[in-house]
Amino acid sequence: KEIKHKPFPSDIAALEVILKRALGINRYASQFIHVDHIIPVIHPHVSGLTVSWNLQLLTREENSKKKNYCDLDLEASFLLLWAKSRGL
Repeated sequence: KEIKHKPFPSDIAALEVILKRALGINRYASQFIHVDHIIPVIHPHVSGLTVSWNLQLLTREENSKKKNYCDLDLEASFLLLWAKSRGL
């Protein structure tokens, strides 16, 4: 899968940590781990970004069950807390 936009320069190190963690787990795990967008990139109501705070590690089975699901109220509350913690 190709990412169609470049990551934010300030987020590259955090993205590398997530990807290396997934690669490390996949090297030894019996279940393949996916890097999943919490807020989906393709969704009828929102469009998530490929940024470290929008990624999570899920098993293939968990990711298949989740599909494009996104709890918008919950994610909005997390985003508000994140923004407040950075003085935004």
